[in-house]
Amino acid sequence: MTDNNLYIEALGYKKINNLSKAKELLEKILEKDSNHYNARFELAKIYIAQKDYDKGLAQLNTLKSTPAYNEFGAEIELAFARVYFIKNEFETLIEQLNEYQLNHLDIGEVKKSKIKIQIGKAYRGLGDMQNAMKNFKQAIIGINQEYNPDLYSHSYYGQGMVLLNQSNDESVLEYFEKALNFARQSKNLEMQIIILGEMAKMLWVSNKPEEGIELKRQALAIMEIVDDTSEVAKGLGTLAGFLIQRGRFTEGKKVNDRLRDVAD
Repeated sequence: MTDNNLYIEALGYKKINNLSKAKELLEKILEKDSNHYNARFELAKIYIAQKDYDKGLAQLNTLKSTPAYNEFGAEIELAFARVYFIKNEFETLIEQLNEYQLNHLDIGEVKKSKIKIQIGKAYRGLGDMQNAMKNFKQAIIGINQEYNPDLYSHSYYGQGMVLLNQSNDESVLEYFEKALNFARQSKNLEMQIIILGEMAKMLWVSNKPEEGIELKRQALAIMEIVDDTSEVAKGLGTLAGFLIQRGRFTEGKKVNDRLRDVAD
C-alpha cells in the first residue's frame, strides 16, 4: 500500500475516533518518509488529543523547520496555541500568534479569524475581558457567515462568556442562542454541548430550572452521539443533581442508575 493510501486510511480511522490505529498508520508512514508533512501534522494533532503534549509539540516544532510551515503555517501555529491554552500558558499563546500575524500580513481572512478567536480565549483566560471582547468581535468582521458558521459560533460564544462575567440577564443568553444556532449550522457537536451546558447553568441560576434541565438533557443526548464516556458521566451527574434539587427524586434516581451503568 502506498503512503498516500495509508494516509487516507489513517484519516478514516481518525474520523471514527480510532486514534490508536490512526496513530499507528501515521507513524508507519513517517518511518518510510519523514517528509510526509501532512502525516506529521495529523500525528501531532492525535498526540495532543491524547494529552501527550510533549510529543505533539515535538512534531509541531519539526514541522516549523520544514517547507510545510510556508504551506500551512497558520494551522501549525493554531495547533501550538491549543496546547498553550490547555496548559494555561496564555501569554505565550498571545505572543506567538501576534508574532505570526506580524510576519505573515498576507494570510487569508478565515485564518485571521481563527487566530483572533484563539487570542480572545487567551485574554479571557488572563481575565483581560476588554481585549478578549475586542478579539472575539474582530474575528467575524468581513467573514461570510453562510460559509463560516463555525467561526460565528465561536465568536458569539466568546462574547457571551465575556458578558457573563458582568451580567446574567437574558441579553447574554441571546449571544449563546446565536452561538448555538451557528454551531448547529456547522454541525459542530462538541460546540453544541459546550453552549447548551452554559445555557443550562444560566437558566438554573436565573430561577428557570425546568428550562435548564431540558437544555442539559439536549446536551446529554449529543454527548451520547459523540460517544464520549467521560463527558456522558459528567453530564449525567450534573443532570441528576439538577433533578434532585428540584425534588424530582424518582427521575434523579433513574439518571443515577444510568450513571452507574456508564461507569461500569
